[in-house]
Formats: sequence, C-alpha cells, structure tokens
Amino acid sequence: MKRLSRNIAYFGLLAAAIVLLGSCASLGSAGGAASPSGTPAASAATPNAAAQGMPPGQATPRAAAASPSAFNQVTGKSPDQGGDRTGSSTQATASAPLAAASNASATSAAVSRAAAPREDLLAEMDKVLRTAKDAADNDHLAEAMRAYVSVIAMAAGEGSSAGQARADAAAAALSRIGQSLTLEPGSEWVDAKGTQTAAGTRGVGSGAGRSPSVYLYENFGTGKSPVGDVPIRFQFIRNSGSIVSTVATDAFGKANTTLASLADPGSEAVIRAYPVVAANDRTYSFSSVFRDFVYLPPANAARVFAMASSELGDEDNPQILDAAIRALASTGLQLSPYDGALDPEAFRRAFGGDTAALGTLGIGADRPYAAFISVVVEPARQIVLDGVAYNIFTAAADVTFRLIRSDGTVVAAVPLDPVKGQGGSKEAAIADAYRRASKALAAALESRASAIRAKLEVN
Repeated sequence: MKRLSRNIAYFGLLAAAIVLLGSCASLGSAGGAASPSGTPAASAATPNAAAQGMPPGQATPRAAAASPSAFNQVTGKSPDQGGDRTGSSTQATASAPLAAASNASATSAAVSRAAAPREDLLAEMDKVLRTAKDAADNDHLAEAMRAYVSVIAMAAGEGSSAGQARADAAAAALSRIGQSLTLEPGSEWVDAKGTQTAAGTRGVGSGAGRSPSVYLYENFGTGKSPVGDVPIRFQFIRNSGSIVSTVATDAFGKANTTLASLADPGSEAVIRAYPVVAANDRTYSFSSVFRDFVYLPPANAARVFAMASSELGDEDNPQILDAAIRALASTGLQLSPYDGALDPEAFRRAFGGDTAALGTLGIGADRPYAAFISVVVEPARQIVLDGVAYNIFTAAADVTFRLIRSDGTVVAAVPLDPVKGQGGSKEAAIADAYRRASKALAAALESRASAIRAKLEVN
C-alpha cells in the first residue's frame, strides 16, 4: 500500500514536470513575438546578449524594459520581479544574425540595381561614339557632329567620372572637326579681286539690299568639300534688327539668311555667322569658325554739278551751283561743288544714271551721291509787234534737278516749269533766264528739302 502511494506521488510529480516544461515552451515562444501590450519583443529590439559579453541567461536592461508587462507563466512573476528570461534572450541571440544577413542582402541588391542602369548608359555612350567615328570616316560630318554632341548630353545626366571621360573624348573630336572647317562668304559679297566687301545699311530690307550668305567647307590637304545639313547661326554683333537666325546648309554647303530690317539704319551693323549643332537638348557652337558681315551707313557726301546750255554754248554756271548748295543745306548732305572742267558728254551720261560716267566724276564709296542741275535755255526770240522789231529779247529755260546715288539710282528729282528771261539782247535774255532759273530752283529745293532728307534715310 505504501508502494502504491509512492507510485501515485511519483506519477503526480512527473505530470507536474510535464506541465512545467509546457509552460516554459510557451514563454519562450512569446519572447520572439509582440508583448501583450503591443510592445516589440526584446529579441527584436536589442542586440545579441552574448555578443555584449553577458551570460546567455541574461538580457540587457534595455531588453528587460522593452516588455515590462511580460509575465512569466512559470513563476508567476514579471521579468522585473526576477522571473526567468532565458528563453527570451535565447530567441534574441538567434534572430540578430538573421536580421543582419537580411540587411546585407538588401543593400547588395540595391547596389546592383543602381549600377545596372549606369552600366547600360555607359555602354550606350560607347555605341554612339563608335557611330560618330564611323560617320566621320564616311564623310557624313553632320551626323558625326550630332552624335558627339549627344554623348556630351548623356554624360551630363550620367554624372560619373567614366561618363565624363567619354564626354571629353567627344569634345576633343568636335574640336578636331572644327579645325578642319571654314566659312566663306557668298559670291555676292566678294569683289573681282576676291576680297569680301561691305554692304550699305540703307538698302537693307529692299530688293537691292544684301543678306548674309555663307558656304561651309571641310578642308583636307589641298582640297575642300561642302558640308551640308549643318545649322548656321546668324547673330548681331553690332546694332540689331530682324533676321532669320538659323539656317541649315544645303547640299552645296550654302546657307542664306534674310535680313529684313535694322534697328538703326544710320549706324554700322555687324552680323556674325557660325555653325551650331544640337542633340538631346544640348547645343555645341563652333565659335572659332565664323564669318562677319558688315553694313556701313552711307556717307552723306555729295558733289554738285551744274551744266547750262544755250545757243551760246555749254558752260558751267556757278550762280546756279551756289543757289542749289544753299537750298540743299537742310537735307543733311555734305555738299561740295565740282571744281574741275566738266565735259558736257560725261555730264549728260552721268545725269542719265550711267555708273561708269558717275565713276569718272568721282562718285563712289567715299562720295556716294551726285546732285545734278541741268539748265537748257531755248534760243532767244526778239519781240516784234505790228511788224516793228523791238530791242527786247526773251529766253525760256528748262530746269531739272536730280540727286543720284553711285549705283545710278535716282533718289530725288525736281523738274521745274519753264522759266522766262528777258533782256535787250540775246545775251542779256539768256543771262536773265539763268538768274531766274537759279531763284526758282532754290525755292523749289527749299520746299522739298524735308522730302529729300526722308528719301535719303530710306535709300
């Protein structure tokens, strides 16, 4: 009977031990999860206790505080009451290395994902560099330029030293191309000696005016070839106005722009042409390859010529010459009388706009205007009344004024009605006709001075 009692007591203790072991297991499981109050478990919040040099059965004070409400299911005490925390610290020791490994793996994956696009972009830049070189080797210079500029644009977004090295290579290639390029003026800008000429500001915007035009060539050895499909930028260096700013060269390498107007026609204007290439929102300017076009304001110098013709012959008439110069003073012209022997035939041809004759009279770039006064007196007539001849003579003079530019263009013309002179002889009547013609011409020029001045500003 005593043996039976001892057996029953033994099995009772065994059952109690089993229950105790189950409670410990439950407590260990709870240590790796959230505490009843929702606070993260100590194993997730603290480093490995063993790694800090502490006994495996103890947690750091921070670990104990992490779950103050956790209750030891075996002892019935909370951790701060001396409950067993071995199961919780063991769980922390096991989970910390796993978390570190997980973080390292995630970092490595992020680095790999970031490096992949960069490597792809560098490979693309290498491909474009090869394309550019092949295009240049096959005389597709415009295509090569755009490809090199594209590499520079891609490097700006890539940002690495490797990308910058590729951009530097592209820039060096563009510099070499620029050294082989020249811009030459259009034929209308070159004189017979091959020298580039200047244009006048007054002709801008008219059919007779010149607009900048260039030829783009690639030079090699002793020859050159035109470069097509390259944009040429036209930019004001001096003065300003309305101009088509960018024009691409054609198959012959030529680019013509249109200059519509100048802001100040009375001042010098300079327009510069140079190649520009754009790709991927990046523009490269060949600033060392340029051609300037100069527009000069017209000189206001004018030489005044007067030729008087009558039955007495042709003669220079200083009286008419002086009257015209005084009347034209308000036009802004710098007037000077012709002081040489005037050939009547040269005068008539120049009066008609003959440029060669104008040149022989000294009309050109330095003195671009000629003022001509032509007075033609008809033969004098004697007054006869009722068959009686009186010593009274009359003579009618036709007077015409013309202001002519060196290119033969008539800027202003003032014809007058016939002016009659009278005298006691033929000579006296002709002389009076000249005198009256001078007064009539002066009055007509003074009344038209503002209109002549306006025409000078336009032409």
